[in-house]
Amino acid sequence: MKAVVCGASGGIGQPLSLLLKACPLVDKLALYDVVNTPGVTADLSHISSIAQIEGYLPADDGMKKALTGADIVVIPAGIPHQRRHRTGSHPRLRRELPGRLHPRHLQPGQLHRPHCRRGAEEGRQVQPEEAVRCHHS
Repeated sequence: MKAVVCGASGGIGQPLSLLLKACPLVDKLALYDVVNTPGVTADLSHISSIAQIEGYLPADDGMKKALTGADIVVIPAGIPHQRRHRTGSHPRLRRELPGRLHPRHLQPGQLHRPHCRRGAEEGRQVQPEEAVRCHHS
C-alpha cells in the first residue's frame, strides 16, 4: 500500500512519517512538502522496514508524482499561527492539494461509517487491515 504525507517536514508530519515508515502495511511512502523534504526523507531512510521512501518538493511537478498511485493520503500541513507567516506557502498547498486528489480520499469520517466498523459492535477493536480493506471496497 502506498501512503503519502503532504506536509511531511512539519511538526506533525515528521513523527507521522516515522510511524508510517515503521508500519508493516505500508510498502511505499511518499513525503511531500514545500521545504526540507529531502532531509526528512534521508533521516527516515535509515529505518529498517519494508517501506520504500521517496521525498518530493513542488519543483518538477512533485505533488503529482507523490500522489500517483496513492492508497492513503494524509495532510498534516497547516497554516502557522504567527501572523507574519500566514502569507507563506502552506495556504497554497491547502488550495492546490484537494484538486489533485480522488474524491474518495476527501470524505470526512469515511472509515467511521457502519459498514467499515466490522467487529466494533461486538466491542472488539477493529484491526487496521479490516479498515484498509473496507476503505477500498
